[in-house]
Order: sequence, then structure tokens, then C-alpha cells
Amino acid sequence: LSSSSAASDVYKRQVPRRVVTRVPLASAAARSGPRSGPAGLGVVLAARGRNRDEKNGATQVFWQVGARRARAGGSSGGTVASARYAALEVLAQLLEQPAYSTLRTKEQLGYAVGAGISEVDGAVGMFIAVQSAVAPPLAVAARIDAFLRDFDSELAKTSSVQLGTVVVSLARAKREKARRLAQQAGRFWLEVARGEYLFSRAEEEAAALERVQLDDVVRLYRERILPGGASVRRITALVEPAAGAAARREEGGLANVADVTPVDPLALRETLGVLARPRVDEDVDGP
Repeated sequence: LSSSSAASDVYKRQVPRRVVTRVPLASAAARSGPRSGPAGLGVVLAARGRNRDEKNGATQVFWQVGARRARAGGSSGGTVASARYAALEVLAQLLEQPAYSTLRTKEQLGYAVGAGISEVDGAVGMFIAVQSAVAPPLAVAARIDAFLRDFDSELAKTSSVQLGTVVVSLARAKREKARRLAQQAGRFWLEVARGEYLFSRAEEEAAALERVQLDDVVRLYRERILPGGASVRRITALVEPAAGAAARREEGGLANVADVTPVDPLALRETLGVLARPRVDEDVDGP
């Protein structure tokens, strides 16, 4: 193939298009009926565990942010790295340790606590997950939101040295050379499978990282992650353990929340819009 534009034409003709569900804005989800829960939780997926001996419940909050790469770049039809994704990578690095320290070490909500970036077919977002045997899922979700509100001021006070350290570390990791031919071939074939053909992805994303400013990170956080943000697209997944569920109803168990209705995720997907899987000739870095 002589150019990425020609590659795009072949991809369109021969590869079925895949789509990713566009998560509704949290403000809209709060008014959308049985697929929503208490204000601020966005779309809620709730279930009760089947193992009667299992005492652990789980809470995972996911925020859909956008596309990993931005728009077509110039007349060549190539793509460019997404500035929003670069800011998300920096944010995830700055948030990961404070989230663990607060939710796991200080509040001791559960042994397993994690935070990071999730990507599905080019659509990216951030998640925080907690497995807990000491607090019901809704209570954990409330503690996650409390942490996010407290973290807002901490993020805004990030020094230029802290930011620079994170950026340098992330950019260096992207520019690390493949150690085996199979590793390099795997990277290239992934671009073919995606239909994006951004073979210079590592360098472009490293360069995008080096352009990130603290204001970019704070803006992304306040608009798309922080509870109440104007562009928050959120899914809150709650799994209540079967063991001792009745005893926890007075402590905020799922049974006490009429608006939280267990739903079939596949059926839910059919009711939502779609976020088209990025192609090399489209601008998908929208709101």
C-alpha cells in the first residue's frame, strides 16, 4: 500500500466496521429511568453474587473519555496522536497512587484496589475498582466520589517538577525500542488490525505527552472525571456479595436502593448510542 489513504480505502471495503457504545452523559443518565441509579452514578450495572459463601463485593467506576487518536493529519490522510489521550495518561499516573493510598491504606475498604486506563477498540477511559468485604458496593462508590472531590485540589497543586517527572517517564517508555523482531511485528500488525496504520504511534504519542500542560490535565479531570463535570460519561458497576446481604441492607446494600435495577449489559447496549470505531480519515476527538 503506497499511502495511509490507500490503506484506509482497503480497510473500508474489506473490514466490517466495529462500534463502541457511547456512554450517555451522567447528567442525562440520572434522568433516564431504570438503567440509572442515585444522582451522579451515571449508568448503573448492578448484580448480586451467586456464591453464597463469598463475602467480597465489588465496585468499579469507568469514565469514557474519547478516542486514543485524534483526526486525520493533513493531505496525507495519516492520523495524529490525541492530545486528550496524552492528558489522560498523565492524569492516570498522578491519580493511581493517591487512590490506592486513600481507598486501600487509609480507609481500608478492601485488599484489592486499582486505577488506570482502559481501552476498547480505540475508545479510552479511566477506571477505579475496589473489591471489599467490609463495605457495601454503594458505600464504596460514595467513597470513590469523595476521594475524587478531595483529589481535585491536590491535582491543581501538582508542581512542574512532578508533572515533568511523569511526562518523561511515560514518553521514555513509549520510545523504548522493541527487543525482539516479533515484538516490533506485533506492534505493526496491531495497527493493521485496527485499520489505523499509525506505525509511528509510539513517537507521536511521546511527542503529544511532552506538550501536555497541567491546565490540560486539570481541565480533563474536571470536565470528564470529577462528579458533576459537564462531560462526564460514567458507568458504575456494583456486585453485592450473596453472603450476609440481608444483614447489610441497613448499611446501604443494593436492596435499599429502588432506583438501582439489575440490567442485562447487552440489552442496555441496544438502548444507547454508539461511538464509531475510529478510522484514519475521521475526526473522533469530539465532546
